[in-house]
Amino acid sequence: MREKFSAGQIDAALYLLARARASPAELTILIADQVNIELTQHMDSVEQESRTAIDRIGRAMGIFATHRLIDDVASVTSAIRRFPAEARGVVEQFIAAAQITKGRQALYRLAYDRISANIRPARRGKDSAKDCLILETYLEVVTRLRAGGFTEPVAFLTTNSDDYGERGIPNRLHPDLAADFTNTAMDYYATFLATRFGLFPHRA
Repeated sequence: MREKFSAGQIDAALYLLARARASPAELTILIADQVNIELTQHMDSVEQESRTAIDRIGRAMGIFATHRLIDDVASVTSAIRRFPAEARGVVEQFIAAAQITKGRQALYRLAYDRISANIRPARRGKDSAKDCLILETYLEVVTRLRAGGFTEPVAFLTTNSDDYGERGIPNRLHPDLAADFTNTAMDYYATFLATRFGLFPHRA
């Protein structure tokens, strides 16, 4: 998914983060505890992966400069090399701005039932336990919010369109999940860009 993360997606992510950090906040970010754990576990390896890719870009810049295709290669390379730390900082800002939601023990049973029935995000032949636990966590939180009178839009954002999206139409929710999302009045989004315009359609 990272290979498909465009400049537009980054701009949308930063926009949503700004709305969450505004005073007063215009957006509340909820992160399931399992998602937070996985983000923390993989942060170092993803940053190193970025640094490795940027080293290759740096070598390419040197070749371009030798052919006089670009000027001031040192400045450009320096800016590029700052990217991994900058990107990590944005993820850490999202976590800091979010409310971390911990699911109850009962959700493990619901996640297991979803796996047993092969209901998305579960899929045969795939370890879907974490995905199912994450979904059940959000469903419980939103159900409680709705029961308490919360009527604002709720966006469920995941780039895991293979498990949540309809086959061949990643931006459309898989039919297995239609009832869950309808019952909680929760909207599905597969990109930051779609989420940004789904929540703030008339804002610059």
